[in-house]
Amino acid sequence: MREAAARVASAIENQRLIDELWDFADPSASEERFRLAAAAEGKTELEVDILFTQVARALGLQGRYEEALAILTILAMRTSLNSLSARSSSAGGS
Repeated sequence: MREAAARVASAIENQRLIDELWDFADPSASEERFRLAAAAEGKTELEVDILFTQVARALGLQGRYEEALAILTILAMRTSLNSLSARSSSAGGS
């Protein structure tokens, strides 16, 4: 129960940060803010990934589709690798 509550609190905090950093009238400035936030110390890998989805979104709004797709591809590959690693670890522990 506590773990679920912590995940909800984290999701709310992540959304608050995203809302704070976005300026849809200026996607270039938003991109820079998301990159800086992702580089801040203390961010978890998940938080960095979430912020980089927003970098990709900002790039798309700027018409920089290839760059946006490259970021999303890297995030998808990393997610797949993490998923495989987690499954491998749990299978080895059986």
